[in-house]
Amino acid sequence: MNFLPIFAPIAAHFGLTSISKAIYFVYSFTCHQFHWRSVHIFDYQVAWCTRDMLIWAAFLISALFIRFNKLGKGLNWYWLIPFTIPIAMDGGIQTIATMVGFNQNMQFYLSTNMLRAITGSLFGIGLGTVIGGFLYTEQMAYLGEKVKSLTDIKKYLTIIMIFIIMMVYYVSFVYIWKITSTNYQPANFADHYIREAPDVEDWIDSRKLHGL
Repeated sequence: MNFLPIFAPIAAHFGLTSISKAIYFVYSFTCHQFHWRSVHIFDYQVAWCTRDMLIWAAFLISALFIRFNKLGKGLNWYWLIPFTIPIAMDGGIQTIATMVGFNQNMQFYLSTNMLRAITGSLFGIGLGTVIGGFLYTEQMAYLGEKVKSLTDIKKYLTIIMIFIIMMVYYVSFVYIWKITSTNYQPANFADHYIREAPDVEDWIDSRKLHGL
């Protein structure tokens, strides 16, 4: 996992503004960084939104399970479809609604951080098990070794376990958010709460106020 997005708010809190600004800037090319869609530490948002944070964490955990031969050959490519549908519905509907003219005040569809964590985790698991499984199988074939085959039930139970790990990871982060922040806190233990986007100018002014 890339820990720089998580280090950004810590650096900002301890006055390492140049470092935090550099991290936020680099990751702004891969993420919208809307703070109302992000987990916070010390009242500063992580440089990835909740969905991206869980995608890459789940991808890493899944790849590690593959690497240590706990998932056999992983999943076939077509398994990406069911793992993609939830994130496509959750994130895609919001994106399409924005593109065709719906705005936040119309409340066509608004997600929560918990839903973003769930859909991001599923997508990351799908990517990790499919791509990781393919690369691992190719590597073993190149070395002339066979990949251990698992029964479907063992494979599915392992995937469920990875998903549970990701949910514990997310809830733990929300708890860290709660105990380190005072001005901007989660709504509940899983931050399952619909937040409407604040005025864009206010959001930009807030980031400038913190030197970001």
